[in-house]
Amino acid sequence: AAAKLDLNLIQVCPTGYEVSQEVFEYTKKHSAGDISITNNIEEGMKNADIILCDGWPVKNAESSEFNKFLPYQIALEKLKLANDDCILNPCPPFTRGHEVTDKVIKSDCFIGYKAKENLLHMQKAILSSLQK
Repeated sequence: AAAKLDLNLIQVCPTGYEVSQEVFEYTKKHSAGDISITNNIEEGMKNADIILCDGWPVKNAESSEFNKFLPYQIALEKLKLANDDCILNPCPPFTRGHEVTDKVIKSDCFIGYKAKENLLHMQKAILSSLQK
């Protein structure tokens, strides 16, 4: 999407979870926006307008892989690095207390539930247009 819409995009993730070099190079080549990858969440959150987070690949809080992702959890303190009017839309399924904290879900910047409701209406419109 960043390549087609000329968005500024920063992928933030633990080392080893970055998009492939092929996808990264394609996006940089085809976007007028700034495209980058960082393993530093503070750097990635700084001045963000929109924050999208994906579900973690692990749900076991006792695993070493879970601990690798924990510094990337979206919490209110980290949201202070983003723009004051930023929005947060986690990709479901997300786990409260894992990808995002409970306080973030209750904050004004969280649009997760409303965004999914709007997605449902968009999908119904697509299905309706395919019936014609």
